[in-house]
Amino acid sequence: MSSSRPAATRVLRLRVKDKHASWLSGLAREVNTIFNYCNELSVKVFERERRFLSGFDFWPFLKGVTRGDCALHLPVQAVQEIAEEYARRRRQHRKVRLAWRKSGGARRSLGWIPFKVRTIRYRGGQVYFAGRWLSLWDSDPERSTPRSRIGEKISCTN
Repeated sequence: MSSSRPAATRVLRLRVKDKHASWLSGLAREVNTIFNYCNELSVKVFERERRFLSGFDFWPFLKGVTRGDCALHLPVQAVQEIAEEYARRRRQHRKVRLAWRKSGGARRSLGWIPFKVRTIRYRGGQVYFAGRWLSLWDSDPERSTPRSRIGEKISCTN
């Protein structure tokens, strides 16, 4: 008999600093644009061929969206992840057309930027994503201190 241990998942709760908000909002608008394009394309293919596109089927239509003069600033892997997420949500809700993602106005959609692990790097309290280093707020003081100082206590005596 093989004894298999369940894989442990470590969740990091970090917050990106506010100085990156405008750049990240721009990326979130691009995510909404790609999601809406997948939504529109899926409806047209369903009307013509009576079949649903999978996340992989979207890729020929999204090829080259990150290159050229009018290129998006998202990495290619993020574009693939958006198409896969759209196909997953459409299949989950069993609908031909999902709700349109809005980037502005009072009823705008919550911004999200998908990424794959191989597209980010973490070093020195910063994350490298899409060609930029993003500074983080770390709310866990134990993780931000060096290992040698975790057990130390500071006492002040006069």
